[in-house]
Amino acid sequence: MPNTIGFSVEAFQEHFHRFCSPTNSPLAALPPNEYAALAPKLENFELIFNENIYKPGGEIEHLYFPERGIISLLSQVDAKSAIEVGIVGIKHEYETAAG
Repeated sequence: MPNTIGFSVEAFQEHFHRFCSPTNSPLAALPPNEYAALAPKLENFELIFNENIYKPGGEIEHLYFPERGIISLLSQVDAKSAIEVGIVGIKHEYETAAG
C-alpha cells in the first residue's frame, strides 16, 4: 500500500487560515471553515484611483474587501456634485490619510 499523507478537514482549514489568511480584517475574523468556503470565490482586483465601483441606482454585482488603501463612500448631492459620507479600508491607512 503506498504511503499517503492525510489531513482532517479541520486541520486543513486551520492550516489554510493560518498561512493563507486575508489581510482584510472582516475576512480575517471569519472562522477558518467559513473563510475556506469563501476563499475560492475571492479574487484580487486592482482599483484605479477615482474609479467608480458602484453607480447610484445601479445593481451591486461585487463586494470589495480592501487589503490596502481606502474607498470613499459618496452621496450624490445633485447632478454635478457629491459629498464624502464615509471611508472603507485599512484603519491605519485612513488614519494616516486624515493626518
